[in-house]
Amino acid sequence: MDGLITPGTESLPPPPQPGRKHFILGCLGIGLGLFLAFFHAWAWSYGSMGAEAWGYAGGAAMLPALIAFAIAGRKSVRNFNRFGIWFSGLSLFFFIVSSKHPVSLQQHIGDLMKEAAGTKAVDNSGPGALDNLVRDMMRGILDDRKAFETETQPLSADLGKLYSAESFSSQEAVQRIINATHAIVAADERYSKQLEGIPDRMQATVDRSSFSESDKKGFMEGLRKSYGNAKTLQIRRQAMETESQWEVATVDLYKFAEANATKIRVQGTKLMIGDEGIRNQFNERFRKARGLRDDLAAMNTQLEGAQRAALQDEGLTLRDLGLGENEQPGKK
Repeated sequence: MDGLITPGTESLPPPPQPGRKHFILGCLGIGLGLFLAFFHAWAWSYGSMGAEAWGYAGGAAMLPALIAFAIAGRKSVRNFNRFGIWFSGLSLFFFIVSSKHPVSLQQHIGDLMKEAAGTKAVDNSGPGALDNLVRDMMRGILDDRKAFETETQPLSADLGKLYSAESFSSQEAVQRIINATHAIVAADERYSKQLEGIPDRMQATVDRSSFSESDKKGFMEGLRKSYGNAKTLQIRRQAMETESQWEVATVDLYKFAEANATKIRVQGTKLMIGDEGIRNQFNERFRKARGLRDDLAAMNTQLEGAQRAALQDEGLTLRDLGLGENEQPGKK
């Protein structure tokens, strides 16, 4: 005989379990929001995901997360699916409204160079550590260049008379040319050493920065490789060799003229040398010095062209960097 079933004691079917879709949609929404925060930081830092960029990513995710939590994360209204959707939607909204018109890294570096030169207002919205590093580097380079121009500008008057009859008119005139020749070459050599030493100076700055050791190493390796292979630096090295030869030849010419001052006479814009032997020796020295100066001028023109091309690659001109044209026979 079957047993009796007491009412209320029969087994009940298990309660329905939440569907997996509920959990998956929430995870997808959170994943999308975090991706947008990371991508925003990656674009902001131009691909350099250091500690500052990760902090930026955290900040980009914080506000939409707080708003989404207030809407769907509090205990009284908690809904994981709604939280994920709100978080992703808000992340997308803030990404759109807070992202400036994207510029290339090359254009960004060009803007930083203008800021360093003072021809553009400083924009602190970019990655601070990297931007400050580039600005400081450019300020140092521009300060060196302006100091070079200030040092060599007073030499213009004497060097502008180089090889003219007037420059041989007296012992004082001859000595001024010799002094100016030595001075322009010495200034060029000091400036060239400063340019050659930029990577080492930058190394000290990078070592003091907040970059990770791997970022420091990568930055300096890239800088040394690109800077060492720069066309302008290669042309300058060649020009310095020619300038050294030009200095020797020019000083030799004027010292020869000084030693034979009694046989050299200035008549208007011409030099009169009656002694044929002295005249031949003078002309030989003159042609050598003048030829080396022409070679140096050609290299200077080549260097200026390479500099302009390098600046144009960054969308810049000398005016953007607050620099004028150098009219000295030395180089930029």
